[in-house]
Amino acid sequence: MYDNEVRDMLNEFDMRLRSQGMDLQTYMKYTGMDQGAIEATYKPQAEKRVKIRLVLEAIGRQEKIEVSDEDVEKEYEKLADAYKATVDEVKNYISNDALSQDIKVEKAMQLVRDNAVVK
Repeated sequence: MYDNEVRDMLNEFDMRLRSQGMDLQTYMKYTGMDQGAIEATYKPQAEKRVKIRLVLEAIGRQEKIEVSDEDVEKEYEKLADAYKATVDEVKNYISNDALSQDIKVEKAMQLVRDNAVVK
């Protein structure tokens, strides 16, 4: 799971670079880093993300959180705007199921925030 998260983080980084007119290969060339070095920098953050996500997925199941097709389409549009890409380009990177899961996790996080009691 950690390796998958690192790969996802690298894909996100590559998309951000592409939105700025660069790509991961060019970035590595200019920084002198290879993919292994970049992955190593992302690993601690990936481990933390995986643990948090597992908890939020469990909350989503427990609370029976649902995601509509409209929620998914709105998120594709939001991502396309953020990365200066077309919706179809974003869909090539992120599957409908993966995005739906991400939205469910985000809704679970919002549920936690809304019900948190600060002491």
